[in-house]
Amino acid sequence: MSFILKEELLQSQDTWKRSQIRLTPSLYDAVMRYAEENILSLNSALMYLTDEGLVSTKKDIKRKIIFTEWHPLHELEDSSDFISHNNKVRMSCSEYMSNFFNERPSYELIKFEFKSQVQRIGKKDQEILFGIRIWYSYPA
Repeated sequence: MSFILKEELLQSQDTWKRSQIRLTPSLYDAVMRYAEENILSLNSALMYLTDEGLVSTKKDIKRKIIFTEWHPLHELEDSSDFISHNNKVRMSCSEYMSNFFNERPSYELIKFEFKSQVQRIGKKDQEILFGIRIWYSYPA
């Protein structure tokens, strides 16, 4: 399947949609190299590469699903300060997730869940966070 239709290519360019695109110097160089290697204009190369990107969807790539758990190193020091503790755990977990996915660009987050336990604090049961479980997929 292609999004480039032969009938549209044969139409007057007055019917085409106009756009302006800004490319980083390295991306521009890569597209120009591709255009030169395939004897295409810059515009044709951009159209072809865009079409290729749209056609080769992630659904075509076999992926595996797995989870990992992570627990920050801080402990609940004062049981009355569980709100501050939970906030610290949330921030630590979000930093861990950011680093985890930034270092693995081909991984895709499916869902995450906080790991917690209920403790009686005073007269109430309180949820105390102690980590995170991340469900993600990666290329097989």
